[in-house]
Amino acid sequence: MTPQQRQFVLLALVVTSAVVIGLIIYFLVFLGLSRQPQIVSPAVTPTSPEAARITNIQSVATDNQPPAAVVAPDNQPPADVTVVARTFAARYATYANQAGADQFDDLALFATKKMQTWLSADTTQTLSDLPDPATAYVMTSQAVAVKVSQLDQAAGRAVVVVSLRRAAESGGEPLAVVNKDLRLSLVRAGARWLVDEAAWQ
Repeated sequence: MTPQQRQFVLLALVVTSAVVIGLIIYFLVFLGLSRQPQIVSPAVTPTSPEAARITNIQSVATDNQPPAAVVAPDNQPPADVTVVARTFAARYATYANQAGADQFDDLALFATKKMQTWLSADTTQTLSDLPDPATAYVMTSQAVAVKVSQLDQAAGRAVVVVSLRRAAESGGEPLAVVNKDLRLSLVRAGARWLVDEAAWQ
């Protein structure tokens, strides 16, 4: 066999192999994709009853046990207590002398009716104690630690101490940074925890 014939045979083998591999890929990929809806449909169908079973189990557990017991045991506070306390404390202790009373309005979302009445009077006092609005004064507070000091899930009561890092700024210039603790009493109203009392420590 001459070298030219050998090259031709080799080239023919390479081309034939490429065609065969191409056909195999075509059948595996394209025909597989065309059949995919038939395979996926049965797999999706059992999901619906499964979801229904999970829902039923949850509702049964809710009917048989008090919600607080399901959320967390007595020695472990539910996450929403600390989240509400942290959010309220940071927002309550952050304000500016040029923003007016409206800046405190969103605190009502986290407060009981009793606390909302107290906040109204406290807001007036806080604003009157701030420097003259001619020079911008901003107090920014960040919650750095949250400690649940008392928790009675059966009664729906909790006491949480939030440690805040407070940074004041006047006329764009930073002032002192101080650490202060805010003690919050919370009560459970339905599925939510609301702040009922607040006091600086």
